[in-house]
Amino acid sequence: MLSVLVEDRSGDIDDAEDQLDFTAERRARRRRRARHLAMSAAGLALAAALWEIAALIINDATFLPTVQATVSTFFQYIGQPYPPRATRCGRTSW
Repeated sequence: MLSVLVEDRSGDIDDAEDQLDFTAERRARRRRRARHLAMSAAGLALAAALWEIAALIINDATFLPTVQATVSTFFQYIGQPYPPRATRCGRTSW
């Protein structure tokens, strides 16, 4: 009977250690995910800043428009339907 109690307690200790290991793994995974997200956001911000600086230096909107102009044009046209393509007969294909 005593040996059974000792085994049960060692099993509880192992379960607690396993639970701590799982908690530590989840915490490490969340940190890696947050770090990856932050580095990705920083990379996008840096790319946009370099693009903006280059557009201001070149000062030619047809060659390299600014970030704001590109984003505003994107949102201007994203909701509009694409114009249908005419076939050889002059009718649309749908």
